[in-house]
Amino acid sequence: MIQNSVKIEVKIEVKLIWVIREYRILNWFRNELAHFKGTKCRPIVYVTRPDSPIIINPHFSSTDTESNEKETRENEKSHSMSIDELKEAFEFIEFRTGRVDIDQLLTEELQDSTGTVSIGVCGNPNMVDHVRYAVAERLDACPYRVDYFEELQAW
Repeated sequence: MIQNSVKIEVKIEVKLIWVIREYRILNWFRNELAHFKGTKCRPIVYVTRPDSPIIINPHFSSTDTESNEKETRENEKSHSMSIDELKEAFEFIEFRTGRVDIDQLLTEELQDSTGTVSIGVCGNPNMVDHVRYAVAERLDACPYRVDYFEELQAW
């Protein structure tokens, strides 16, 4: 979907709301996140422990889309960076700190929608249950069709 939004004129808005514990988790998905740059898909990342050290691979480039095994081993040495450096490296991501208020977020998104809304959730059972319930409670708030998709993660 991200790649198609670049090739054709997309009239939809796609938001990825991602909740992570610490900034260092961005290292694991830096190549995938780089695909958002220059698209109409908007990643919004909530960091629940914003006071944790900001450890990012020093060779990170938002244009990197591939890495080989040797590079990965060499790049495992990380360093701390400031929040400004982080925002510069990931300038296409909106960062928010603290826990996401799922009820408020869904209320705003459904009220602000201008057409069909699709909501996908992936996470632990408690979060998935909470999102499912919150969506069901707000269906009447949206005059448009609401599709719900879930991927339950059980460890």
